[in-house]
Amino acid sequence: MGTNQGFSYQFPNVTFNPTLVPYNGNRKFIMDDGEMDIFNVVVLRGTGPYRKFTGTEFKQDIISPDPAWIATATFSTATEQTAVSPEEVVSDGDAKATTYDFKLVGGEAGFSDYILDYNTKQEIGNRFQNPVLNPSGKRIGTNQGFRFDFPSNEYTKNKPFYMANRFFQLKDGELNVMNEVIVLGTGIYSKYTGGHLNETLISVDPFETEITLVEKSSSSISDDEMETVETSSVDEEVVEEVDDSRGDDIRSVACVVEKTSSVAYMGAAAAAWLVSSNVIW
Repeated sequence: MGTNQGFSYQFPNVTFNPTLVPYNGNRKFIMDDGEMDIFNVVVLRGTGPYRKFTGTEFKQDIISPDPAWIATATFSTATEQTAVSPEEVVSDGDAKATTYDFKLVGGEAGFSDYILDYNTKQEIGNRFQNPVLNPSGKRIGTNQGFRFDFPSNEYTKNKPFYMANRFFQLKDGELNVMNEVIVLGTGIYSKYTGGHLNETLISVDPFETEITLVEKSSSSISDDEMETVETSSVDEEVVEEVDDSRGDDIRSVACVVEKTSSVAYMGAAAAAWLVSSNVIW
């Protein structure tokens, strides 16, 4: 009835999260009667009869990893919520007086592995897995993901120098994060869906960062407005016709791929590329 294609990075199992999903990745289900685009475990978009699953999570159970990889995938329109009593939330004590939501740490409890350029063998990113601590220092889950690094220019010098995919699997819910955007939050983190996170580096060695979750702004473009934006792409540019009544909120742009930055990070037989390109009006 269709094809599933995509990519993923694998991670070690951890005893703290016995039900840990051990991978991060993107995939696309191309079916006879529709499609689904998936970010980690989140259905970002569904078409045809699968449209009803947009914005939900799917579950995958591996039946046989070898010799023939077989898995079952379950989709549901129900959104899982983790019931947490007010007493449990307040019980963190001093944690509620802090200015951040949780902390990531490295050291022996963490995991990191370089992603190398296929030709030069230089580091261009890494996959990582870190314990997540609440402000009181108690472990509440695991953060895992991968990132790719890019050179800085006048537009990016004050921005993060990487593109990242992260999956926070926590005691009271989950956070699927693309770059700084919270694609989907579940459980007590549901209110942060569509918001973003701010991350402050405290220490490189040992690794330690503090993360603050920010809810979606009320001034953001609505889902109904986003559905009116149709985009088509070609090799040289992206051509888009959009109602400009919102001023600078929505604009048409041309993405021109020049010789700015491009490296191969897989074998020549299945090459993939990291590209940094200029954007012009």
